[in-house]
Amino acid sequence: MAAANVNVYEKLWRQELVINRFVLEGRRDPEQVSRILQEMIIDERKTPGNKQEETGVFRLIVDYVRPLVRGISAGRYDYVNSDIKLAHFPLGKVERSKGRIKIAFRLFHPDKEVESVEVLGQIAKAGFRPATLRELLSVGECKPDMQREFPIIALKSIWRNPDGGRSVTGLYGDSAERRLTTSYFVRRWSRRHRFLVVTN
Repeated sequence: MAAANVNVYEKLWRQELVINRFVLEGRRDPEQVSRILQEMIIDERKTPGNKQEETGVFRLIVDYVRPLVRGISAGRYDYVNSDIKLAHFPLGKVERSKGRIKIAFRLFHPDKEVESVEVLGQIAKAGFRPATLRELLSVGECKPDMQREFPIIALKSIWRNPDGGRSVTGLYGDSAERRLTTSYFVRRWSRRHRFLVVTN
């Protein structure tokens, strides 16, 4: 058992060296790496939650025709990832035919570590649709404290990065700040993450 533990620690040490090298070589975004590590650190942290908000349906007005920059500004975030802009996240098919309407949402919570493709399958099986960036912004604007309790991810709007990776947007936060940022689509999400879905 002791030998196995030594091997695990050695593996972690080597992985840390690889991550550091990737960051120094510019092959990984240091902010992204920092956020992922921070999520792992606080994964088991118990935060006060609102069970009705988490599992029930809530309705918000979504303005699909409002300029993206105004939607971001309305959220009054302490930090906004510079990659979240119209050129990277244009209106999708779902949004083009809509104006300013009330949408029914809920937070989908697998309550386990899960990959994006897996959670998308679960969302579809439940009869829901993953939310877009514009829909996520309505939550950030109208329910600003929700993201302080757990990260909220929108899996519908996807941007392909210059390095070929795909990114989605999410709301993160704590008692000190609220953030609108990106995460890689291909990853394992922690138990803390909630996925914004449309129910109607």
